[in-house]
Amino acid sequence: MAEQHWDPSRLFEGATGRGYAVILLNQPILPVHRSSFLKLWCGATLRICADGGANRLYDSYFAPDSSSTSSVVSDVPEPHDIIGDLDSLRLDVRSYFEQKGKTTVRHVASQYSTDLQKCVLRVEELETEGAQAEQMDLVLVGGLSGRLDQTMHTIHVLCQLSPLESSGERADTGPPRRHKKMPRAADGEVREGESEEDDFATLQKRKTTYVISENSVAWILSKGNHSIDVDDDRLFGPTCGLLPFELQLDSSNSAAPTSGAIIKTQGLEWDLDGTPSAVGGFLSTSNHLRKGQQIHVQTDRAIIWTVELRSDQS
Repeated sequence: MAEQHWDPSRLFEGATGRGYAVILLNQPILPVHRSSFLKLWCGATLRICADGGANRLYDSYFAPDSSSTSSVVSDVPEPHDIIGDLDSLRLDVRSYFEQKGKTTVRHVASQYSTDLQKCVLRVEELETEGAQAEQMDLVLVGGLSGRLDQTMHTIHVLCQLSPLESSGERADTGPPRRHKKMPRAADGEVREGESEEDDFATLQKRKTTYVISENSVAWILSKGNHSIDVDDDRLFGPTCGLLPFELQLDSSNSAAPTSGAIIKTQGLEWDLDGTPSAVGGFLSTSNHLRKGQQIHVQTDRAIIWTVELRSDQS
């Protein structure tokens, strides 16, 4: 089985290779990551703020009292869309981006999907309409810190997006999703309401989805073989983890687990040898990268890979 290759470092080096979409969630952009976030944001093919994520973008780069200089702000592109139920979007932020004229504010009232899912559906809509020649990589910024229920929802969305197995090829996204084009209201806002067709959000599978949060970059490694390039110690490390979804079912002898993900690795300080890994049993957390090593992972079921994201000053 072919390996699926992962190289998140390209996201912080400007737009290279396949295009990607960024969805900025409603979590702070820390000062220690503003430089790296700016590279990520500027290099994106599509930039979307999920409701209050627009507040975070404005406060970090556009507000008069932000730490960014005017010369830097002039180089920060506005989001293409601000999407959600808009209960968190501040009026001053909305007014600022609307006056710039490059951002569409989309009020999506459906209670069957979260703001994050609404943003992913917008990415799918643009791909289906042919605005993009191929499926973009997806980068979610935020969502792995703060409230635990929101963190679990981010992981839930990752599971919705991840293919079940890794073939080393583009994920089969299935038939194109039909998206209804919503009329623009007199005030310029695009309103998308509920209908009898609304249902809990079903998202198309994607080959590559990353989540970048305060101190880590994470993604799902599907069943199969993977190679991971995170050797740039200016960006990543030294800590990493491989986190299964399974619970330890045999609690009578936790020293000899019999259930869990079978994971084998090469390139880590403490390589895994196939011992079943499960929550409540054996876990590989706070593992370390080995300098100069490409990481190879073989797993018999989907797991979460996470690696430490260094601050800009490191």
